[in-house]
Amino acid sequence: MVSFVTSTTAPISTLPAATAASSRWLWWLSRLAFLLFLMAVAALLWLSDRNEAEEQRATLISDILWLEQDLRFHLTRNEELLGLITPQHAASAGSFEPHARALLANNSGLVQVFWLDPGGGVRQSLPAQTDRYVIGDGIDAAPANNAFRLAASLGKPFYSPPYPVVNDDRQFEVHVPVFRDGRLAGVVVGAYSMRRMLEQTVPWWLTERYRIRVIDNSGVTLAARTKVEASTARRLDYQLPFDPPAMA
Repeated sequence: MVSFVTSTTAPISTLPAATAASSRWLWWLSRLAFLLFLMAVAALLWLSDRNEAEEQRATLISDILWLEQDLRFHLTRNEELLGLITPQHAASAGSFEPHARALLANNSGLVQVFWLDPGGGVRQSLPAQTDRYVIGDGIDAAPANNAFRLAASLGKPFYSPPYPVVNDDRQFEVHVPVFRDGRLAGVVVGAYSMRRMLEQTVPWWLTERYRIRVIDNSGVTLAARTKVEASTARRLDYQLPFDPPAMA
């Protein structure tokens, strides 16, 4: 009797090994795909966040440039209006006060208007001149003598450095020389409160977006205006040098 014997040893051992290898490959492939998916999502979120930050910064810069131009417009306009006060207007308080009062009412931060004679003496002032609120600018009393001399000698408006006053405020002055027949007839001085200037010229929608500060060269805050809490939202900073119109 002849017997035919078939052996299935090799296929039985080979097929499970191939199946196991395939299963391991699929296991790793699925996890690699999931990992790549997570990386893609993270990259998209990072790009979205970066684009949002860039858009916010671009908006911030645009808003601050607009504010700088608006402040410059108010200062330039006030220089022109101050220069329209003539020696005839300054001849008496009755003729001087209506012009000065109109300037103080234009909501640009002006708090006092002076007329100085060619020697620097105060001839008219609204409100009346007083030193009780002035702490001092470290150089001269208000009105600032150095600014007067430079405005008179240069023949154009000149701004004083800021100086501290009571209630933790700062003031600065613009000195506008007035000439008649080629000779100095007097100097009109407008004194600005930095706090009031920000309150009257910075619109509400900017204060709800940003913390707006005026700082000096050493980083000391001279005035600020904001409705934003210090701890809220993303911190974006933009610092813009600002020189008054006549000094630029």
